[in-house]
Amino acid sequence: MRKRNPATWFIARRRRIDFGIVLALIGLVIAVLAVNPHDWRHNLASWTSDAVSHWVLILVCVASFFLGIVVSHTVIRSSSTASEAEVIGPETFEDRFNRSITHNAVRVVKVFGYTQETMSDYLRFDHRKRPIEMRVLNRNWLREQEDERNYNAINSGRGLRGWHKALAIQRNAKRQPPPGALRRLVRYYDGPPSIKAILLCGDTVLEGFISFYEWQDPPPDGGSPFKGADRSMIHLRSEIREAADILRYLESQFEFAWQSASSPETLGLRPS
Repeated sequence: MRKRNPATWFIARRRRIDFGIVLALIGLVIAVLAVNPHDWRHNLASWTSDAVSHWVLILVCVASFFLGIVVSHTVIRSSSTASEAEVIGPETFEDRFNRSITHNAVRVVKVFGYTQETMSDYLRFDHRKRPIEMRVLNRNWLREQEDERNYNAINSGRGLRGWHKALAIQRNAKRQPPPGALRRLVRYYDGPPSIKAILLCGDTVLEGFISFYEWQDPPPDGGSPFKGADRSMIHLRSEIREAADILRYLESQFEFAWQSASSPETLGLRPS
């Protein structure tokens, strides 16, 4: 479990806290000063001198503060849910992905993948109980094997770690998901990995996490020249028309790739 940074927590909730403080001050004005200005001094003196009134005033301020947090959470959430594309990092992605799978009407998850080494990391145990169909596009391990062989032969004298992904893709093709309602389907494309994205779908596409594989030639740490781990991505939600259009375009590309991709059986492999 990751430790929460207090500074990050405060910054993320700064607007809600400020909103709560403002409402607390408004509550103070209503409780004490919302009368003729000539009576302000008298009211303040009476509220601070009487112990019961003093605590009532404090409770009013505290209640106004928490009411401000609740109201601002609703207002900010509704006003900025999908105002524009938002660039997020891997930690934010994991949190939002899990939250969306848990709370939204997600029935199909469509994944533009490469090796499927990390996708299962984001699926918690309780997600597997839900009747979700996961469709994953991974790279054809036979094409990957050919590219590996040629690439490693050319770069063998550089002292870099070799490119070895084909075996991992093939092993994942054999692996069955744990028991549960979640159903996983995988198909394999021939070209190099390009799009790195996850689409969460109900009747239509609800959300999308979109990025691309970075090509490095050669990568400083060796291995595959296509890097996808720990990359930033764009988060789009379908409430805004322009975002919904982009999600629809991307889904059409997924469906095109899905129809032309190969099944494990086509590639001569039967999952065990």
